[in-house]
Amino acid sequence: NPKNIFESDIKREIANFKTGEKYTLQGGKDMTFLEDDVKKIAEICSQSSVYEMLFRKMLNGREYTKEDAENFLKKVKQGWEEQNFFVFYVRKTDGEIIGAIDIKSPDFDRAEIGYWADENYSGFMTNTLNELSNLAKEVGYKQLYAGVKSENDKSIGVLERAGFKKSGKTMRNEYDIGYVYEKNLD
Repeated sequence: NPKNIFESDIKREIANFKTGEKYTLQGGKDMTFLEDDVKKIAEICSQSSVYEMLFRKMLNGREYTKEDAENFLKKVKQGWEEQNFFVFYVRKTDGEIIGAIDIKSPDFDRAEIGYWADENYSGFMTNTLNELSNLAKEVGYKQLYAGVKSENDKSIGVLERAGFKKSGKTMRNEYDIGYVYEKNLD
């Protein structure tokens, strides 16, 4: 069994900087997902702002389905079991998922991150990214980076507010060509 990089049952409070509303950042390792969670993930990933930036190209233009959400949750569970992909969820106090953020590898020297958020809730992802950076630093990560489409102004704003700097590199991935933003944690 691989060494556990993150402790079990991670729960951190996140504040919405616009409203002050409190949310919970929760590690996906021990999380139970209900049918409502699967529906909510499919709904968020189908929202135009999320779908256009993350899924249209990857899915060749087909819609993001409930099955896609179920497959994502299987990948999340497997990632935590194998300690190589760490997804955290942002939940409202009533338990509703409004976002997700991940560290895509166990490479402590340099690991990629990614995230998505419900377009009906704004003002929480910068604080979520700051908290993820704190968690990553606590367990020994040295640098985090994100690839972002050049036209994704919202995500670029989140990264810059969270202390990530544009590296000058570009990155081609399943989403498209974009900029690379990096943050040193030490």
